[in-house]
Amino acid sequence: PGEPNNYYDGEHCLILFGPGNSRGGGSGKWNDAVNNDAEAQGYLIEWGAPAEPSTNAVNYNPLNGHQYQVVTGRLTWSQAAIAAGIVLNGVTGHLATVNSASENDFIRNLLTVESGTAWLGACDTNTEGVWSWITGEPWSYQNWYPGEPNNYYAGEDYLAMLGPPERRTLSIGKWNDASDSELEIMGYVVEWDYAGE
Repeated sequence: PGEPNNYYDGEHCLILFGPGNSRGGGSGKWNDAVNNDAEAQGYLIEWGAPAEPSTNAVNYNPLNGHQYQVVTGRLTWSQAAIAAGIVLNGVTGHLATVNSASENDFIRNLLTVESGTAWLGACDTNTEGVWSWITGEPWSYQNWYPGEPNNYYAGEDYLAMLGPPERRTLSIGKWNDASDSELEIMGYVVEWDYAGE
């Protein structure tokens, strides 16, 4: 009751009260809150239906034994890195890492007009210009678009693979550095590694 009230003149976020919270009418009730409200101790992820069944199909790569899925939706790189941690057959996923031209080609061929350019699992947030995979595996392969990475907007610290409908057709599958909140990136690629890989 009495919400939303913008009590602190900056309550622009939504909190869903969980079990055991008697404030605001109890469990299941909503409250407007500031961005860093101490009562927010978690988050919810909603998984909507894919635009096309093939967009979110899990695809097996026989060359390395890994599974891949292209997920459509505008997320920041940081959000995509969290969302990619879903479990498939007992293995936790991660944003895709690319260790060879054949793996790059396999992922490139999964991208669609709906997924467009998609996030991959690398960044240079620790040291500008020193790229690393989020899994810690060696940085042994790269496929940058000419002139990239360029940190053009200062803060382009995250890796994306250019996808359709890229205006430069020959650039599909090439890499670009982007800011965490780049609006043109329409999806991300999840990879599941299996034992022995």
